[in-house]
Amino acid sequence: MKQVETIRLDDQWQMIPGTEKIIDADCVCIAVGLSPLYHLLAMVDAKTKYVPELGGMVPLVSHEQETSVKNIFVAGDVSGIEEASSAIVEGYLAGLIAAGRLGYRTPDYEERFADFKHQLKVLRSGPFGAKIRAGLAKVEEGYHA
Repeated sequence: MKQVETIRLDDQWQMIPGTEKIIDADCVCIAVGLSPLYHLLAMVDAKTKYVPELGGMVPLVSHEQETSVKNIFVAGDVSGIEEASSAIVEGYLAGLIAAGRLGYRTPDYEERFADFKHQLKVLRSGPFGAKIRAGLAKVEEGYHA
């Protein structure tokens, strides 16, 4: 069995003692850069599409951040190049949904889900978000096709 250890950090990025948690996991994937690193998703046959507005090849995802492969969720640059705040909120959203699927649904799940969706809408609003919104529409369209 493989595991991941997480910790909490303070405002100076220092570990907070006693916050360690061990989580059973098969793997942890982290992608950074200016092009989506979709290769691991392609290896499990997740459907992808070239969407130039999002930086290249991206996985097709549902409104719940789920790829075409059941229970594989994505967030951040792998699903399209945006700015860091969007990636963080997508991570919170994907984590909330994945935890719920595993039976760890919080009592305020619906409120959190709606709040994260609203935050993403605000971050992607305005003229600078037009390109991202157009790209996301192509991803959602392909997911339902």
